[in-house]
Amino acid sequence: MSGCTASPKPRGIPFGSHAVPYAEGTLRPSGDPATHDRQVRELYDTWKRTFVTARCGSLQVISPDADHPYVAEAQGYGLVIAAIMGDRPLFDGILAYVEAHPSVNDRDLLAAEQDKACASVNGGDSATDGDLDVAYGLLLADRQWGGGYRAEAVRRIAAIKRSEIDPRTNLTNLGDWATADDELGDVSRTSDWMIDHFRAFERVDPSWRAIRVAHQDAVESLQGPTGLLPDFVRGGRPVKGEVLEDEHDGDYNWNALRDPWRIGSDAVTSGDPRSLRAARAITAWISRTGD
Repeated sequence: MSGCTASPKPRGIPFGSHAVPYAEGTLRPSGDPATHDRQVRELYDTWKRTFVTARCGSLQVISPDADHPYVAEAQGYGLVIAAIMGDRPLFDGILAYVEAHPSVNDRDLLAAEQDKACASVNGGDSATDGDLDVAYGLLLADRQWGGGYRAEAVRRIAAIKRSEIDPRTNLTNLGDWATADDELGDVSRTSDWMIDHFRAFERVDPSWRAIRVAHQDAVESLQGPTGLLPDFVRGGRPVKGEVLEDEHDGDYNWNALRDPWRIGSDAVTSGDPRSLRAARAITAWISRTGD
């Protein structure tokens, strides 16, 4: 499947075309957009040199600070970045790696961790955040190049729904190992609440609307005066004490620090009033607290 070589349609959204309109009121960086685009390209080239490796017959994104060098979320980031930048060779190289490392529980999902020899470790099961970005990256690739990327996206989106969405709550679980009878089966990580991804998945499968709405409901119910969310949630509330990682699992910590980005991405690209309110709750708190 890697390469998705089925007759690509002539299409493409070159980086720097600014083809996606942002919601009214969105603040943009001051200065010349062309200069910003050039700087982003320079950073992209630096990122590739620093974090993309060529091993085991494919390309992969390395995570030097993780327990193992190759993790699912890094491959998901890589696919999204490569599609946005229009870098098809990089995209196909990472996709080949993804396809070579299926989860032991659901082969349409990605195993969460690999060692230096590219062998899956720690059980070989999935991590939801990586799978969400992989599927979203494939939809972006279909938009860029056509071909067979959409079919691969559809397959993985279906797998996410059956194995990584808790049917009792319509919220994400921690991975395809977190079944209903697992002690962590009812825990959800807020950094996996990628509203813009769910909105894109709706175009493939309309039942994802209920999943998107459930996550927006959860965001609204959890946001307090700061607008920030906890790392992990259970039963609609922040978890208490150490549940998965450390004593800060119920606090705004190193997982949830991605939430303003994820919430903001949907707010500016969709203009959805609920996402805009959620994003503005965070920015209002930042404005009140100063520097």
